[in-house]
Parts: sequence; structure tokens; C-alpha cells
Amino acid sequence: QFSMKADWSKLNNLKDVSDVYCSYLDRTRETAEIVFGEMMQRRKIKPEKIEEFNEIDFGNYEGLPFSSMTKDEKERWEVSPELMTMPRGDNVGTRIIKMREKIYSLVAEAEGDIVIISSGTIIRLLMANLRGLPICEGHKIEIPNCATFFLEYRDGILREV
Repeated sequence: QFSMKADWSKLNNLKDVSDVYCSYLDRTRETAEIVFGEMMQRRKIKPEKIEEFNEIDFGNYEGLPFSSMTKDEKERWEVSPELMTMPRGDNVGTRIIKMREKIYSLVAEAEGDIVIISSGTIIRLLMANLRGLPICEGHKIEIPNCATFFLEYRDGILREV
């Protein structure tokens, strides 16, 4: 079981932020403005909404517990959730791939450090993916509200710091 603490001390090391990105959720933009407002104002940066950082649409299961899935869907989720498309929702694997591709493209274009503010589900899935864990293990990663998750992009590889 992995866990994270809401530790914002590393934010003080972000001296060269050139871009701030968030999902379409109002709370992610509001978080950007609370945490980075002064810096964004000084540098004339506005948080840019990025579709790839939006919550995964769990379709018919949105907001419901895992136990509400059919037996067949639970089995498919346990074996290979990255291949599963939620009924009337997103394909989890496709969303993770698109999110990683978007992060790589943003980092490649950045003139400095970038900040991405997203939901816990997106962060959990990205962490599981980067750690080489099965996607279905992502829900076991504990992330408190407003936790920080730092990545480094070096030599074409994205890794957790």
C-alpha cells in the first residue's frame, strides 16, 4: 500500500514555473489560483484547462462502489482495466495513454517547470502507471486532498521524484 502526505514544502523549489495546467474542474483552477496566484500574477500566467487532465468518466458506475459492477466487469477490471471501456464512459487505458502523451508534449514545449493540477483519480492512475503497477492497483494509492506529486523529465523519460 502506497500513501502520500500533503507536503507542499517542495513547492518552494519551483522557481522557474513557466506554465500552470489544470483539468476542467473549477476546483483545480481555484487550487491553482490559491497556491500559485501571486506567482501567476507576477509572471502573467493563467491556468490553462487541459482535457486530458479531466476525471475519468466511469459512465454507469460514476460515484458507485466497485461492488456495483457486474461479475463479468469486475473480472475484466481485475485482469486488464486498461482494456476496459466503462459502460457509457471512458476507456481507462486510452485515457492514461493520452494523459501521458499530453504531459510529454507539455514538458517538451515548456520553457521552465510546469505545474499540473488534477484530481486524485488521475494522479493515482498516473502513479500506478509510472511505478509499473497494474492499473487496478491505482485505487490502493492513498492521496490526501491537495497532495503534491512531483515528476522529472530527463533523457526522454518521465519519472517520479
